[in-house]
Amino acid sequence: MENKALSGNVPGVDLSALDTAQRGGHTCVRCGRVPLHRADLTQVGAPDLIACSGEDAAICSRPVF
Repeated sequence: MENKALSGNVPGVDLSALDTAQRGGHTCVRCGRVPLHRADLTQVGAPDLIACSGEDAAICSRPVF
């Protein structure tokens, strides 16, 4: 299931620092991983981006050990 969100910017994310996979909408804009549950972020004037959603979002910003 996809979750669409329309936003002017993605809070806490520097869009200029995204890698190719993140800018292409293949990996999360916050953690860089492929999310199991994703949220589609429709960026105003930019390509569609994705972020972790649901339970994934809770662990998204935590470092992976």
